[in-house]
Amino acid sequence: MQKLKVHFKIDNHRLFINALNEQGDFKLPEYTNEQYAHQFQIGETSLFLLTENCDGDWVELQSIKRFHLGHGRFVLHAISKFYSFMPEGLEGYLNYIPREFLKTRMREKILAQSLEEITFYGGSFNPWHEGHSECLRQCPAEDIVIIPDSNPWKEPKNLEDNQICLWQSFREIVNKFQDSRFSLFPGFWILERTNPTVQWLPEVQIAKKNFLMGDDNFFSLHKWTGVEKLMSSLSTIYVVPRLYKKQEIEQFKENFQMQFQVDVNVLSEHDFQNLSSTQIRGQNI
Repeated sequence: MQKLKVHFKIDNHRLFINALNEQGDFKLPEYTNEQYAHQFQIGETSLFLLTENCDGDWVELQSIKRFHLGHGRFVLHAISKFYSFMPEGLEGYLNYIPREFLKTRMREKILAQSLEEITFYGGSFNPWHEGHSECLRQCPAEDIVIIPDSNPWKEPKNLEDNQICLWQSFREIVNKFQDSRFSLFPGFWILERTNPTVQWLPEVQIAKKNFLMGDDNFFSLHKWTGVEKLMSSLSTIYVVPRLYKKQEIEQFKENFQMQFQVDVNVLSEHDFQNLSSTQIRGQNI
């Protein structure tokens, strides 16, 4: 049984982690019976969260490009627990979320207890392309959280592959939105299992929950796991054309809203509708 500690401190609004540099890859130190705030079990690893300042090998977290073996997964797991509004989120750690992950405006609303609505945009985003960006550009919602995740219809990640650094891959997505208003949640990027939306979205501690998606996902929603429960927890679905004309989506929307009591807002057609992550990956082989 492996015992590791993920030890954070904040200095001048910047987040630092206690980590050891091994030829450019950083690793978490072993836990040695220090007083800890929380303990998490991840497979065969016990992870101990510490947030007290002390001497150590401190490195600014955002300067780290890659972690040793699966340690990046452990770091993202700990950070995901700091999102108090998400299922299994902890109270009192909001300022430990990197500012590149949770943007200032949303952070301030949460602290002021004035955040009443969140729009989630989920997907595997492998790779990210302009079609994804267009969805965000068109969405009129104010507070949007991007949820990089495994597609429930596809095989989950093979996290036993030591070549995969989930911190590195998640950081690449984060960097695309460094100067944007969009926040990101890392908790599902690290999962070894598929993650149906109904397992988490209804449990989000926000009054109004919305979803942003392409029309391909909208047309297949009736096949999603627990669709009745999922629809009852949503306020609005924003649909961006991808495979269909806007008129076709509006027609489908009429039948959909006869079955489910949820608002559907169909956004505009655009120049990037033919882009596909699957096709882009095939071209790069």
